[in-house]
Amino acid sequence: MKIPYLFWQGWRELTLCSAFLLFAWPLLSQSSDTSIDLPKLIQQAYDIRSKDKDSLQRLMEKIETYQADEPNVQLYLDYFNGFLVKEDTTAFRIFQQVQQQAVLSGDYPLAAKAGQNIGVFHRKQDNYRAAEDAIEQGLDYLEQTVRFSYFNLNQVRSRLLVALSGIHHMQGNYEKGLRFGHEAERVAEANDLPYEKMATAINLGALYGELSSPDNELGTEADRIRYDELTRQYLEKAVVLAEADNRRSAGICYGNLGTYYSIKEQYDTSNYYLKKAFERSKEVRFFPLSVRSLRTITLNFRYLEDIDSTIYYNKLTLQYADSSGRIYTKANALISSANIYELKDDIPMAIASSTEAARLADSIQNFRIAANAYDHLHTLYQKQGDFEAALRAYEKHIVHKDSMVTQANYAEIEKLRAEYETEQKEVQIASLEQQSQIQSLQISQQRIWLFTGLALGALLLLLGWIAYRQLRLRKRQDELKLQQKLLRVQMNPHFLYNALNAIQKLIYWNDDRKKTADCLAQFSQLTRQILEFNQHEFISLEQELSFIENYLEVQRMRYDPPFTYEVEIDDSLEIDELRIPPMITQPFLENAIEHGLAQKSEPGHLLLKISQQQGQLQIVIEDNGVGIAMATTLTDTAPHQSLATTITQNRLLMLRKSLKKQARLWIQDLREEGQTSGTRVNFLLPLIYG
Repeated sequence: MKIPYLFWQGWRELTLCSAFLLFAWPLLSQSSDTSIDLPKLIQQAYDIRSKDKDSLQRLMEKIETYQADEPNVQLYLDYFNGFLVKEDTTAFRIFQQVQQQAVLSGDYPLAAKAGQNIGVFHRKQDNYRAAEDAIEQGLDYLEQTVRFSYFNLNQVRSRLLVALSGIHHMQGNYEKGLRFGHEAERVAEANDLPYEKMATAINLGALYGELSSPDNELGTEADRIRYDELTRQYLEKAVVLAEADNRRSAGICYGNLGTYYSIKEQYDTSNYYLKKAFERSKEVRFFPLSVRSLRTITLNFRYLEDIDSTIYYNKLTLQYADSSGRIYTKANALISSANIYELKDDIPMAIASSTEAARLADSIQNFRIAANAYDHLHTLYQKQGDFEAALRAYEKHIVHKDSMVTQANYAEIEKLRAEYETEQKEVQIASLEQQSQIQSLQISQQRIWLFTGLALGALLLLLGWIAYRQLRLRKRQDELKLQQKLLRVQMNPHFLYNALNAIQKLIYWNDDRKKTADCLAQFSQLTRQILEFNQHEFISLEQELSFIENYLEVQRMRYDPPFTYEVEIDDSLEIDELRIPPMITQPFLENAIEHGLAQKSEPGHLLLKISQQQGQLQIVIEDNGVGIAMATTLTDTAPHQSLATTITQNRLLMLRKSLKKQARLWIQDLREEGQTSGTRVNFLLPLIYG
């Protein structure tokens, strides 16, 4: 039995590789201008990345010279350092840290790029769900971009979409794979992005190639003919673009063409391209491409009934599959081995290979490989005379195939359904027009009643739709209010724990009973305020300021000498009428004191400034502490900071969704004469009166 499109199945991996196989289009050698500006340096470093580590290192040294003038340069250096480390887990942690810091500083394009690399890591672990979440989060970050970016945003968007398409393709979800693949293609074509056009052509060629195979039983015969033509067009386009790129890109395209000709049963032509792909894969040490090329060459020789060559290339396939360490790759290689053993009439070994392939495919929830393995087991058990085992294998084959085909046919079913409904509506419209003409000739009064009835019906439908929409909006508002309340409740234990800890230290180190009693009284007032605030989605700015003053006074009692603080409020603000989310600033006031001012040898100073800027409420918290980077190294409380920041970011997200207005938070180190001089937290909130 011929197992078609094994290479297409492999390309499900390579479509995600637009996240980690995005090769250097403009190489470093193409620009030797030492006066090149920072954005171009960062774009070149991004284009090169792991392709040429020496060149990347030199670029990073040039980028480092801008560090004194650009506060985010260190973040980009950290990001590119993730491509220089050898261990995947180390790189993964670097990209996670970079993404977190990028979000805090408002650099959403960098956060999106780090999310793509995080998705790559999960994909290498065959964790499709986590990979999909990471890529989708990257796309969400791109939508939040409101500032200048060092990256080409359309380039980033196209690559994220190709990666997302590849993840769905790997899982057999063709509808989503095609949807995201064509969206990536539109972005690449509209913005004339050469490499992205090649990546989308490879991706779509692989998708349509798998859909065109009759063995997969997807769509009608006419659909498969159309898919086959699209496959050829995309593969030829990819080869033309790849030859202008590097060896790995061209190797991938040769491999796809080789598989295409294998499907066409032009085995000599197929082997010509596959061997070119294999040679390119060895040059760049790209083992997944090596395995896929060898596996298809093995099948070609099998169909040519060249047993010696079949056995030779099958052994090579297994060797490279073991070297790759990939479950997906090894499962496909084992299916090929099972076919070879069957050809040699070694049924027990064929059963063992297919059983292991099915087990590995089930472990990563790959329905297609598992369905092929169980189908082969069904045939093998029949040959062995074990009909009970054959029946069990066939039942598992059907279960896996149904799971795959249900997803695969979704797009075609939806397309046919839409075409049918459109055709039916056109027929109905034509019939109504004809009836209207006949009725107008017979009785004009009936026509008047007909249009009156239609108008009333349309009006009722419109009113019903408006009522339904209002109901949905009200329900959504209630959900957002509940989510906001949950986030506020989550913050309270965190705050109470820290406040009680502060009072405990005060009692322990201070013998002044009056001071301790005053502190407890103020803490009691703070607790009452928190309980009251929990009942409200918004409180007045005046109430928030009262809470802040009580909180800062409690904190000041802990230090000798105490730190100083200053509150500046724009006189034009009506603090008793203006509304804000309760306790929105408290976590960052606490961070400024605990991790900024507390690390200084002399008393620190805290500034809270509230003003109106361009139709929004601006809140700025500044301290003259040690800065974010130094605080991270001096304290061991990073998880608490991360919790408070994450909850606040989620509260602002809920606020944006409920009010349809901008609400942002970003954090930056303050610098003076090249040295860190403190930290600034910036809020932009909508002006809400009540």
